[in-house]
Amino acid sequence: MKVGYEFDPFELAGVEPPESPRKRRQALKEIGEYVKGEILDYVADGTSPVSGGKWKRSLSPEYRKRKAEISGVTYANMELSGDMLDALEFEITGDTELEIKIDGDEGDKADGHNNHSGNSSLPAREFIPKPNQTFKRDIIMGIREIAEEFQEED
Repeated sequence: MKVGYEFDPFELAGVEPPESPRKRRQALKEIGEYVKGEILDYVADGTSPVSGGKWKRSLSPEYRKRKAEISGVTYANMELSGDMLDALEFEITGDTELEIKIDGDEGDKADGHNNHSGNSSLPAREFIPKPNQTFKRDIIMGIREIAEEFQEED
């Protein structure tokens, strides 16, 4: 299963993409790395990078104890073994589009808390937006800053 969010970062940030295909691709790569890093930072802090995203920070007593023994963390940061978050990647999917995603076996885990399928009963911890969602304002502002740097270079 794949859990992903495809978006046009230039449109999202309200910035025209660079005219040069090479610069546009370079900008998309830099924005993709930035967004991936921001998602990982938010998740590590036990908060959602999704605007209005749900995030149940607490854990059941049994799982909190197990997690503390394995990782030393006692709140929901989506990292026990690290496999799922290690699978987070971005892909340039079009002329001005990016997709942030987790797929394969780790995609099934990611769907558990993001619930893109609508079939999960796990506590909501949204870290990949659904099609009707977007990223928090500070992430969009960061995307805008990067996009504007490439616009100035054109």
